[in-house]
Amino acid sequence: MQVSALTEPGAASVDLAEPWSGLKGMVLVRVVVDLARCQGYAQCAFMAPDTFRMRGDEALAYHPNPEESQREQVLRAAAACPVQAILVEDTPIEATLSEATLEDPEPT
Repeated sequence: MQVSALTEPGAASVDLAEPWSGLKGMVLVRVVVDLARCQGYAQCAFMAPDTFRMRGDEALAYHPNPEESQREQVLRAAAACPVQAILVEDTPIEATLSEATLEDPEPT
């Protein structure tokens, strides 16, 4: 069964049997920063300002799941970190959805 996502003609439809089918093949970018190792050099904030920001002199704030379009900037930021405190992981959406499906109970 498919349902129109919008009411306009030509609107995208969603397959209710598999609502995540449009996400297959995509990659989820995950960023983890070892804040105990981070020394506040701010190289990451210069390289990927949409993902990393300095709060005050040494406090780093970051987005743990940046957009896939930010992936190259995030990888460059991780490489530029002088103390290698940034880990970037690429996870296929299918793996994430499989884990969520296994963990979430079926609605009754």
